[in-house]
Amino acid sequence: MLSTEVRVARIDDLRAEVDEVDAALLALLARRARLARTIGEAKRDAGLPGGARVDPAREAEVVERLAARAPSPLDAAAVRRLWAAVLGECRRLVVDA
Repeated sequence: MLSTEVRVARIDDLRAEVDEVDAALLALLARRARLARTIGEAKRDAGLPGGARVDPAREAEVVERLAARAPSPLDAAAVRRLWAAVLGECRRLVVDA
């Protein structure tokens, strides 16, 4: 049996790893947001009005492709919910560009 100190240290180690993953996710989400903004700017420069810069078919394709690849313990529904939030924020950047 592990001592309480060892168990607490293990929890601390796991939390530190979660913090690293969170930082990496945040950096990747920021990168995705910058790309979305750049796409919005390119669409604006091409003369597309704000609403026309959104591509619902592309968004649906992205969500379904990722949902089909949902890694355990995530399931397809969880991936759809997560990506709905991500795409919502990116959509705002595309339209506002």
